[in-house]
Amino acid sequence: MTHDALLAIGSLIFVYLCMIVHTRSPIVATVAMAQVLASVPIGVYLHRALFHVDQFYVLNFLGLFIIAGIGADDSFLLFDVWKAEVDRGPARTLPEILAAAYRAAGASMAVTSISSAASFFANAYSTLPALRSFGIFCGTLIMVNFAFVMLVFPAALCRCAVAHQSGTVQNLTGCVGT
Repeated sequence: MTHDALLAIGSLIFVYLCMIVHTRSPIVATVAMAQVLASVPIGVYLHRALFHVDQFYVLNFLGLFIIAGIGADDSFLLFDVWKAEVDRGPARTLPEILAAAYRAAGASMAVTSISSAASFFANAYSTLPALRSFGIFCGTLIMVNFAFVMLVFPAALCRCAVAHQSGTVQNLTGCVGT
């Protein structure tokens, strides 16, 4: 592998380790990193199929680092709000906790994701093909990741909460609060 490829892999591993430390949960961190990584092939597909951009420039690979940062940030935000809602009291049901977390974090994530994506999509008007492709690709990555954070990540949090409530050691391994 080239030195640059090793640095790229190292940076993603560093973000993943930060996720594990922050969430104290390898399972939640793995889901968060998986949705960041899954955003890339879906973004590539949409880049070609939806936006009809046939060329994929080297510059577009920088999108992986952009989405790693934005994806980690969105995951951290939802996780922190979720944890705060869980800590508010045991009398609340899982749907109540999830609804409160969506209300508190969802609007912030929507505003930041849409504004970030819009700033990248503005490059669609660039006269430089590589910059146009990069903007469309990064904007697409951000919106795909936002969908994952709103749909997939809460499922991981709920699954871990259910496992935590069951009290079995096997189910607790790697989940929130263990």
